[in-house]
Amino acid sequence: MIREAFADPAGAYADFAARSRFEALPGDVVGTIKLFILDTLGVALAGSTAPACAELVDQVREWGGAPESTLLNFGGEVPAPSAALVNATLAEARDFDDTYDPGIVHVMAPTVSSALAMAERRKGVDGKTLITAVAAGAEIMCRIGAGCRSPLTWTRTATTGGFASAAACARLLDYGPEKVNHALGIAYIQAGGNSQTVEDGALVKRMQVGFAARAGVVAAQLAGRGVTGPLRIFEGKHGYFTLYERGDYNREVLTDGLGERYEIGRLSVKPYPCARDSHAAIDAAHALREAGVSPAQIAHVTVRASRAMINIGGKPWAEARGNPVVEAILSMPYAVAVMLMRGDLFIADFDCDAVLDPAVGDLARRISVVEDADIDPSALVPVTLEARLHSGEVRTARCDRMRGSPDAMLSRDEFIVKFRRCAEYAVHPLPSNRLDAVIERVLNLEKVADVSELVGSLSHS
Repeated sequence: MIREAFADPAGAYADFAARSRFEALPGDVVGTIKLFILDTLGVALAGSTAPACAELVDQVREWGGAPESTLLNFGGEVPAPSAALVNATLAEARDFDDTYDPGIVHVMAPTVSSALAMAERRKGVDGKTLITAVAAGAEIMCRIGAGCRSPLTWTRTATTGGFASAAACARLLDYGPEKVNHALGIAYIQAGGNSQTVEDGALVKRMQVGFAARAGVVAAQLAGRGVTGPLRIFEGKHGYFTLYERGDYNREVLTDGLGERYEIGRLSVKPYPCARDSHAAIDAAHALREAGVSPAQIAHVTVRASRAMINIGGKPWAEARGNPVVEAILSMPYAVAVMLMRGDLFIADFDCDAVLDPAVGDLARRISVVEDADIDPSALVPVTLEARLHSGEVRTARCDRMRGSPDAMLSRDEFIVKFRRCAEYAVHPLPSNRLDAVIERVLNLEKVADVSELVGSLSHS
């Protein structure tokens, strides 16, 4: 049956996931996977103190079930789907996780969280197998994201994250192509998540990725029991690209060079804990500050950006009515104001007290985001800031390459620094020697005999 569906990209993805082997992965892909696993674990530690995460942990514990997989940092074991739900939510909560910019998807939160949960459930999974599973799931999610061309109305990380989760889990369970295809199909019928959470500044936005991770774990387990799912899940009459992307997609990038050329290499790491759409503007704001422009001099700032960025982060700060922390994470005016005032932007700047700082709010209300009709409507760069000073002078700064993007990637040491800074915000802070051990295990993950040891070292005991 799998060969009949092979005309649909799902068949190619199933074959790719089933046949993936560590030995076939390029060395640079292995290195990238390890750095981004470290990044995901770090932002998950920071997410443990984010609003709504403790409440989710309490709910999952109340649901109970078989002790299979660990809740990161909080500790304790719950069923694998519940662990994936919580841990992916933690990794997404601060909006500090990676981004695949061409597809506007956060790849590692659903993939790593579900893979770790399934690895613990299966027991005895080594680091090479985990890397291979994460690479398979992440690559599939990148390819789907790259194919999408429609404006964001669904939350694309939520609608595609289940595919990555299912593929990673199926690889860990050593499924053949047919069973992987069914797992992807079962994940598809659970796909959901939309941008109304962004419009309304809702806390549940951070849980959408968790729901996707849980869906993939459930899908893999059901497929393992012989439950069948739809097979033509991307280009069928009611397939993903028809229903979720309005038929507007680029088919060629979905499978071209699959298994030979890896889109994972185009992942971006975030230097700032907020929506990726704001990062170019933040970098430009930093340049203005470095050029000597102070907040006291500024009468008004105009941010010139693409239509896509305006749709996510362009809401005027005066119109922010939802949860203040969520609104700030998604707000370009707020992020630019903080960088101009404080010269840095990190997790503490998105605590409720910091978000409600009257001085920052006053500057943010003097920042407007307008469309630059001369650039690609879906592009994240370039972004230009024009600061009109009280003197009448206009100072400008432009960002053409965002820090953390593939062409301006953070160094290995910068990944480690970010991990350590994130760990300071854990609900149960870990001692320095424990953090050293986590870093050493992740950066040498192919030598780890049982990844359960890694998960255990991240959890409160």
